Amino acid sequence: DEEYGGGLANSLKAFESRDKKMKMSQLEDRARAEQINAYHKSENIHSRDRLNLENPRFPKHMLLAVGARTYLMLQTSGRLVDGHCLIVPQQLSVSTTQCDEDTLEEIRNFKKCLIRMFDASDKECVFYETAMNLQQMPHTYVECIPLPRKMAANAPMFFKQAMRECEDEFEAQNKQLIDTRGVKKLAAKIPKHMPYFSVEFGLGGGFAHVIENEREFPKTFGMDIMAGILKVNAEIIRRQQRNGIGEERQLAEAFAESFKPYDW
Repeated sequence: DEEYGGGLANSLKAFESRDKKMKMSQLEDRARAEQINAYHKSENIHSRDRLNLENPRFPKHMLLAVGARTYLMLQTSGRLVDGHCLIVPQQLSVSTTQCDEDTLEEIRNFKKCLIRMFDASDKECVFYETAMNLQQMPHTYVECIPLPRKMAANAPMFFKQAMRECEDEFEAQNKQLIDTRGVKKLAAKIPKHMPYFSVEFGLGGGFAHVIENEREFPKTFGMDIMAGILKVNAEIIRRQQRNGIGEERQLAEAFAESFKPYDW
């Protein structure tokens, strides 16, 4: 009996050990599969990311200046005015509220340079960002629209009114317009994982709104308001065909040449 009992105990230990090995093997297989899926998901996101500098389809001829963590490029389609450009984090970020301090500092530096450059031609800058559908991992960017001073003076009123009207039409709860004047970091006012629209007039701050109803909130909200300020047809701008590469290259080269004296 003792021998039998010892054999049974050993057999049970062997089964337990085999069961542990099987479980460990299954866990390893699952972890490996998750890593592979995460890699493929990351690869898919990057291959679809039209703002990734390593993407073969990235329009390098529209690149104006490159920093350590961000870059400046001309808008490729839906260009509202001459000088309509984008400040873009190099690393994929779905919103500037999720960017690190160094990236935010570079975005601010590009803003300062653009303000100085356009000031020389009697224009002021309006910057805006639309951070929506964050779960789809879009690559965020800040748009810069240079406006003649008289138009720029009216821009805060236009945006404030339009954002309030939009809240009344599309939003049920988040109806409070967020005042970002005097706020250095947007993340101080907006939770990191929330979709939002924000606009800034020069470096003096502006307004922001947390988007509650992404299905209804217009993705082209910023463009539509700017088109109203500029008194141009937003629909025509949206359907605007891209210029040929030769013409785009000329526009980018002219902009880059003007930007050089102000580039930090």
